[in-house]
Amino acid sequence: MERLTHLVDGLLALARSESSLSLESVDVAAVTAQAVERWQPLAEESGVDVLLTCPATAQARVVRGGLEQILDNLLDNAIGVAPPNTKIALSVSSDSEHVTIRVQDSGPGMTDLEQERATRRFWRAPGAEPGGSGLGLAIVAELAAASGGSVKLSDPPDHTGLEVTVTLVLAPGGVATSSR
Repeated sequence: MERLTHLVDGLLALARSESSLSLESVDVAAVTAQAVERWQPLAEESGVDVLLTCPATAQARVVRGGLEQILDNLLDNAIGVAPPNTKIALSVSSDSEHVTIRVQDSGPGMTDLEQERATRRFWRAPGAEPGGSGLGLAIVAELAAASGGSVKLSDPPDHTGLEVTVTLVLAPGGVATSSR
């Protein structure tokens, strides 16, 4: 039932991202910390640690409800592919123009071609666990784009797993301050 609710929420977010929506200023650091709290029980059940590094505050312009959906999809994917006794690194940072969210898992990773295709609707990685919809990263990409941002998939520096980087537009006066 929880998976169905998550899918319906994702489809609604996708539909909303396709209409002209107004953007709101959101504290990315606070919303990210809340998302980690929400997903921590599933991560622990899966034997995975989620490590969060973020500033005390970082404001970005995002489609209403979009950031929560982006984070839910990224954490759901990362927890789903990460082997037990591994870590998921989640970080938030900002510069003078952008707020960046990075999620790095220790899963099987993706080839360059798979990374290219992963943000297409209904695309699923070869050998993916049954039960997924193939919409998670498509929703992330469309919500980021609707917010004026972007998504990039890449190999992490240690070449283990996958790194997903979401870049959003910094809200006026939204510069990050002091790390947590």
